[in-house]
Amino acid sequence: MKGVSGQQRVPTEYFYNTLIPIPPFQEQLRIVKKLEKLMHLSDILEESIKQSTSFNENLLKQVLREALQNH
Repeated sequence: MKGVSGQQRVPTEYFYNTLIPIPPFQEQLRIVKKLEKLMHLSDILEESIKQSTSFNENLLKQVLREALQNH
């Protein structure tokens, strides 16, 4: 590690002189497929949260409207 003022970094030479193991190609494909599936599920969940938030906001507005009309 080198650097100053608390911002230490790995020297560039380290990456030129170090072998970094990677999984076999078939395993990489399996990982990508799994990540794509998880990203798709994440997108579905995000959309569901947006719809739920919108529904909750509309429900709150309706409840407040009805409560204020009855007084």
